[in-house]
Parts: sequence; C-alpha cells; structure tokens
Amino acid sequence: MDGAATNHPAETSFRLELRRLFGPELDLPATTEGFWLLGRGPDCDLILAHASVSRHHARLDLDRGRIEDLGSSAGTRVNDVLIKSQALKAGDRIQIGPWQFAVTDAGNLATGATVQRAAMTTALAAPRLDLLLKFSETINQADTASEIYSTLTEVAMAGSGCQRAVVIDLDDASLPVLAQSAIHTAPFVASRQLIDASREGGVIQLSELAVGERSASIRARRLISATAVALMNNGVPCACLYLDARDGEATEMPDTARFCQALARMADLALARLHQQQALWQQRERIYADLHDDLGARLLNMIYRAQDTASADEARAMLEDLRDVVSRPAQDQLALPDLLAEIRSEMARRTEAAGIRFSWLTQTLPEPLLWSNRAAALLSRSLREALSNALRHAQPEEIDVQVEARAGRLVLALAHDGQFLPPDQWSPGRGTRSLSERCRALGGTITWSARHGDLETCLNLPLEPRT
Repeated sequence: MDGAATNHPAETSFRLELRRLFGPELDLPATTEGFWLLGRGPDCDLILAHASVSRHHARLDLDRGRIEDLGSSAGTRVNDVLIKSQALKAGDRIQIGPWQFAVTDAGNLATGATVQRAAMTTALAAPRLDLLLKFSETINQADTASEIYSTLTEVAMAGSGCQRAVVIDLDDASLPVLAQSAIHTAPFVASRQLIDASREGGVIQLSELAVGERSASIRARRLISATAVALMNNGVPCACLYLDARDGEATEMPDTARFCQALARMADLALARLHQQQALWQQRERIYADLHDDLGARLLNMIYRAQDTASADEARAMLEDLRDVVSRPAQDQLALPDLLAEIRSEMARRTEAAGIRFSWLTQTLPEPLLWSNRAAALLSRSLREALSNALRHAQPEEIDVQVEARAGRLVLALAHDGQFLPPDQWSPGRGTRSLSERCRALGGTITWSARHGDLETCLNLPLEPRT
C-alpha cells in the first residue's frame, strides 16, 4: 500500500493510519502529528488532484481521530454516508472524489492487516452490492431495451472506477453505440480488438493481452485498463458492455471483471423478460384484433337486426364491453376527465337510441388524475351495467347523472324516474353483486336509495384508486 501516517491520539485507542484502497496513485504526507489538510490546492498536506475535489476539501485531525468536511462541493463520505464532522475508528472508509481510504490500527500489525483486508472487502463489496440491488430494481421495471442499456453503462462505470462505459451492438457490422456514459465529453472510440474477442463469451480484459498482441489502436489511445463482456440473446452474443481507463486516469477497481460479468448476466435476464413481455403483448394484440373483428361484427349485426329496443341496447352494451376489453390494455393510463367524457358519450348514445331524456352534470374536479386501464375499465363497466339495469327493468323516461368530488372521493350518482321496488325489498342478485364487487376492487362502495320518486345508484370511489 501507499504511505501511512500514525499518531497517538488522546481520544482514540489506536494509532491512526490511513491507507489508499483505490483511486489514482499518490504519496501520503510524512507528518504524523496535528492536522492534514486534504484537497486539490497546492497548499494542502494531501493533494488530491481531481476535478471533483475542492481546493480545500476536508481536514483530518490525527490527534483526535476525526475528519471534517470544509464545505466541499462534492462532499466527504465516511462508510458511504455524507458527513460534516465524524469520529473515526479502525475499519472506517473515507471517500473523497475518486479516492477511497481505509482507517486502520497501525499499533497492532496483525490487527492492522486484518482490518485493512476487511476494509478493502467492505469498501468494494458494500457499495457494489447497493449498486447491484438498485440496478436489478431499475432494469426489471424498464419498458425498453435502451433503458436497460443506459442503466447498465451508468452502474458499470460507478462500480468499476473506469472513466467511460459503453454498450455496443454486435449484430451490426458497424458496431453502433446503443448507450454511453462517460465523465469525459471527448468522442469515445472503443477497442475493436477487445469487442471482437468478447464475442466468444466470458469477460475479456486488457491485462489478458500480451503487450505484443495489443493492437495499434490500443497503444494509440494509451489504455491502461479495459474490460469487455458480451450480452447474450438465447446463447448468442448480441451486444457488448465495454469499459476502459486511459493514461492519467484512475485505474479500474479490483474484481471489475467479476462485477461487470454479474451486471451483464442481470441485464441478459432483464432483456429476456422484456422480449417475452413483448412477444406476449403481440400475441394478445392478435387475439384482441380477432375478437374485435369477429365478435364485434356479429354484435353489430345483432344491433341492426334487433326486433326491439331492449335487444338492440343489450347488444350495444355487449359491444362496448368488448371494446373495453380490447382497447383499454393498449392505454397505460387515462386522465379522469377524459375517461368521464368517454362514459358520458356512450351513455348519451344509448339513451338517445332508447328515446330517453338524458342529462349529465359534472361539478369541478381536482387537477386531472390518471387512472390505470384496469381502473378505467372497472368504472366504465360499472356505470354501463347500472344504465343497462335501468333501461331493461325500469322503463324510465329520464336519466340524470351527477359527478362531483367530495372530501377526496369521486361520487357518481345515476338517478332515473322508472318503475322500481324500494331497495330495502330487493333480494341480492347477480347484477347487484357484480356492481358491488367492481366498486370494492376500486376501493369504494355502491348504494341504492329512493329519492323524490327516483331510484338513485351512487358510486363512492377514491379519486386515485389503487388498482
């Protein structure tokens, strides 16, 4: 390891020693007393020459075993936590810019060596485990391959210490870039020699190539480390994750190859999941199209050939149910005002065909809320069935719908002036049970009551259903 500073602090039970775990090479100060001023300024005791380090970044108190951040722009971390001032103990890890240091006990050589090895393991394992967990969570929620590739390059660079990372398309002879993440903004050209070697599988590193075997482009770019690992599609390389560091930059961290291989395998699984979802979606779309073309055409014929208004309306309601099943899944979300406008339009068409007066009144609603396609379908089918019950059984002359927001709830009331038994005399049937189940699925309730000679069906729902 690099140099170390020792002292006998009054408030600590060990001799403070600082060792570099990873980051660019540097010489630690010879002084073993008082304070170290850390930063990129020429007057610092420990000069950390990197753009992410402030001129006067932090102060290390060797006597008390404490580090203090001096208002740096990027911050100082101890054990992956941003600190302002922090007491230190053996095994702690200090992160400043691209450097990470371990605090060890120099008073006991055996203990110091053990702590140093433990600190090295923790320094690499803990942050990388966090990166892997976040990577897994992000890519398994991704909707596109480009999102997976972009996240892959960012996490690979963060966990490797390299200054650039890129995903290359191996299916195209021109090797186009699918995603790129880099600290430097200069044009980035990957090593074709390493990328081609990755096609055989496994992880390819620059260190595995003898100096005489390295291409002219590798020597021209002054690569000091590089890693390439293939992404697989059904066992065939389809893309390549490539990282490198060049002369004057920080070298890659230990076990970068294994870390990148784990990332690549996780990306393979996420891409396979995405491809499977896309294939299932395409199959579902074909089934929906067949349903629409076949059953939709038959229902339209039933509407046109119906002998009476009730039969035509029943076929019309079935057709709308079919359209809900076919079209809703194609929409991720739907704004509540747009959903209500669709429902109002459908109700207006059905009541007009039945020769019934129809009115719809909407009170002011909050800012547009987005409903999932499932919630939208549940609401549409609930109101459609409530209307169907009125048209089939009550022979109303007028139907009124009122929509408003009350105390964070969406309240929809459908009232008609037809014939009906008082609700307290009803025997629960399939229709009422179906309506109740749909409202419960939305997190709400449905009630029926007689008001001024009308029967009112009232849906009380959350403005933002969980479903």
